[in-house]
Amino acid sequence: MKKYWKYIAACAVVASLMPLTACDDDDTVDPYDINYVYLYQPNSTFANVEYKANGDFMTGPSDPLKTVPVRLTKPAPNNLQIEVAIDPSLVDEYNEANGTEYTFLEGASIENPIMHIADGEYITPDSITISFGDHSGFINKGENLILPVVIRNGSGLTISKSSRIFLTFNSTYRPNILTTTELQQFKAGVMNEGWEETVRTLNVNNAIKLSYNPYEEVKVNIEIDQSKVAEYNTANGTNYQFKSDARLASGTVTIGTDANNASFTINTGDLTGIANEETYLIPVTVTSVEGGSIELNDESKTVYVLVKGVGREMSFGTTNTSGVTTTVKPVACTVNGSDWLSKIDPDSWDYSYIQLNTPMEIDFGQSVKLASFYIYHWSASYGASSMSLETSVDGTNWIDWGTINYDKAAKYYINLSAATDVRYMRIVFLSGASRVEIDGITFYAE
Repeated sequence: MKKYWKYIAACAVVASLMPLTACDDDDTVDPYDINYVYLYQPNSTFANVEYKANGDFMTGPSDPLKTVPVRLTKPAPNNLQIEVAIDPSLVDEYNEANGTEYTFLEGASIENPIMHIADGEYITPDSITISFGDHSGFINKGENLILPVVIRNGSGLTISKSSRIFLTFNSTYRPNILTTTELQQFKAGVMNEGWEETVRTLNVNNAIKLSYNPYEEVKVNIEIDQSKVAEYNTANGTNYQFKSDARLASGTVTIGTDANNASFTINTGDLTGIANEETYLIPVTVTSVEGGSIELNDESKTVYVLVKGVGREMSFGTTNTSGVTTTVKPVACTVNGSDWLSKIDPDSWDYSYIQLNTPMEIDFGQSVKLASFYIYHWSASYGASSMSLETSVDGTNWIDWGTINYDKAAKYYINLSAATDVRYMRIVFLSGASRVEIDGITFYAE
């Protein structure tokens, strides 16, 4: 027996369909005198199966799975019926011989247990086909699995001792873990008309996330958790206030089978404090989840929603702190009456120089919610060190953003304290190089 298993182990490919066959192992008589019925070893790779909590495959073999046909060593003497079957009794024998710890795959079945070989043929026209049923046999939290398939009845022919295949599966359970975004910020430019509507209702989008789409609808229960405010302030060195009159529009959000994220809505209540440029923290915590076998990440189940009122101001930096990534392009740009549109286009090779204290007039063609803009000078030597900004929606009434001073740089962002409705803007470089080279300006709007 040891010699037999040693031979099989040498024959077998370490594969997903790991058959162990050796027709000529039947050496008690001349194999050419006997018509053997056997299974031929296929050339394949180890099957990795990743599955959800209900057994649905994320990756894995096809279902049903076609394996190998049944073969003869000589032509069939007549029309034959060959019976194949799954044999769980071979699992322990296989593990002992090969030093493995495979577990029998429950719930699988053979769709075509009776195979046919026509008179004079060597092989069945179809292959043994395995169905995995409801996949419940894979719900084992990661045990590797094995499925022995054998020829049970050879229709009077001699069955080769090694006519068996061992289908093996590297089984991996993929938990569906719920996490949340850590911080979402909302700013109200309190000097802008209608600012109240920007923060009266906060739509906190895609704040709750799953690892992957669930296999059934999931209900996530959430609540505003005041106790998290002090915890956040201590951890981050802040002193944010809790907005006690904020309310969730709903304490439950739903994630369907076609998505892996969810949003929620907060009604902020009284806006007096925000109008006075106060900052508030509203922690929203996931309390429980129903459906989908979802696991909670205890380190990431609270979304910190920050809402604050801000005055009108600009800031300078090497990063886009507005968080807005959508770009918009103007339809016109003039300097001293000359067309400069191609000169500020970041995709154009055109460039030019603008004298200090000369207005650059920009028109977006329609109102956009401008959040920041990126300025590209060829080098800091040709850069500016201060600018003024004015914006307008109608070209008549202008908002003066004042002046900002900064270190000369080749590339930088000017970030607005809050996204603002703008159609027209006027940039004036006030200091820096005697003439400032403009190699492109990129505008970011919500």
